[in-house]
Amino acid sequence: MYSAFINSLGSVSYERNYPLSSFNRYGTGGDADVIVFPKTEGELRYVCSLLKGDIPYLVIGGGSNILISDKGYRGVVISTTKLKSIEVKGCLLTAECGVKTADLVNEMLKSSFSGLEFTVGIPATVGGAVCMNAGCYGKTISEKVRYVVTNKGVYNANECGFGYRKSRFLNSNEVIIKACFSLRPEESDYIEDKINKGIEL
Repeated sequence: MYSAFINSLGSVSYERNYPLSSFNRYGTGGDADVIVFPKTEGELRYVCSLLKGDIPYLVIGGGSNILISDKGYRGVVISTTKLKSIEVKGCLLTAECGVKTADLVNEMLKSSFSGLEFTVGIPATVGGAVCMNAGCYGKTISEKVRYVVTNKGVYNANECGFGYRKSRFLNSNEVIIKACFSLRPEESDYIEDKINKGIEL
């Protein structure tokens, strides 16, 4: 079933019959038939292009809000753990889908920007946080989203269908590749104080 897919992967890293228990916070789950580990945006796009047929697939980031059956997953799992690039230009911070929210906040602090402090306690990656519009303390990540890039297009914030714990990407066949956030300059001490409190004032 997977021969043609695997033969087309080229240099993209993959494993057969891979245990999924390490990919969710609860430590549950049997094996995935195939798991792939794209390391770049180009590799992720390429893997998505190969999955246009009848092969079921699942994208896993931090695995903080999923339970995996002990029977495993009969299909291809795309792991975003290698997609960790962050870029800062002006007041815009762009992060790939596999970046953990804690690392996103650390980069924001290092660059003296404010706006996403409230996400520091959310155990998620950028892809998952945007997909489910994660939030706490009365704030949601959608409030800071400038645009989202998927394998099928680029969407401004008002095109993302954000609602309470949802977006247009939830339960869709689009894969979030990266997201861009609008932030504001701020003194590092002020940002760090908000991070330590876990809130945005």
